[in-house]
Amino acid sequence: MSMEKLRAVIYCRVSTSSDIQIESLEYQVAEARAAAEKLKCELVDEYVDEGESGTTSKRTQYTRLLKDMQTDKFDIIITKCLDRLNRNTYEWYRFVDTMVQNGKKLYFYLENSYYSPDEKLVLGIKAILADEFSRELSKKLNSAHRRRQQEGSSVIITNNTYGFCRIADENGKFHVAIDQEEAVLVRRIFELAVQGYGGHSISNFLYAEGYRNRNGQAFGDTTIRRIIKNPIYYGTVVMHKTTFDFETKKVIPVPESEWIYHEG
Repeated sequence: MSMEKLRAVIYCRVSTSSDIQIESLEYQVAEARAAAEKLKCELVDEYVDEGESGTTSKRTQYTRLLKDMQTDKFDIIITKCLDRLNRNTYEWYRFVDTMVQNGKKLYFYLENSYYSPDEKLVLGIKAILADEFSRELSKKLNSAHRRRQQEGSSVIITNNTYGFCRIADENGKFHVAIDQEEAVLVRRIFELAVQGYGGHSISNFLYAEGYRNRNGQAFGDTTIRRIIKNPIYYGTVVMHKTTFDFETKKVIPVPESEWIYHEG
């Protein structure tokens, strides 16, 4: 490229959205920009994944980087270190292959070094170690989450759970409480169900009596059936129905025999 400046992009990522990590992300971006300036590159774009895990399917900016890598948009990628890009061995080699095939360079500013094919084996081992670290961390998080569920210290409700709400105490910790206004609605649904009415009929009764969902619309049959079948309305919370599988990077169902029940 003779005397022309290299066109650079930066990639930065943190794994959670906590305040400390967000601050870390700001530092990463600043450091990466400084590295581009030090290398006398022209910075043409920034790819920043905020509060995302190492799962590439959830990293929108990483996905965009992979796509743009196959164009003539830039010449060099600047990032902090290998595990900012990948903690997955397969994804690391996929990234390297795409990079090499498209003639891009990779610069790790923490080590002040460029990626070299001679280091492919060493960096591959680092990727394996990072992959194993993520796997162990996932196991620990799943174990801690299950322990909290067994202790019943944290009841989880979704925004679709009518009749309940989350309130914070003086320490900022959230607890589940009964939403007295919506509780009237829930009781009415059960009264009609006990009388033998089905979901469609209950929906019509509720609409005629002035009840509306949170969007101001009539209650659908599915919502009504979900409320009737949900054991939380009988005073029982069911937990550990799903878990995160590190290998498939998906939330998978847990066998019913392993569900955790808290009555009362």
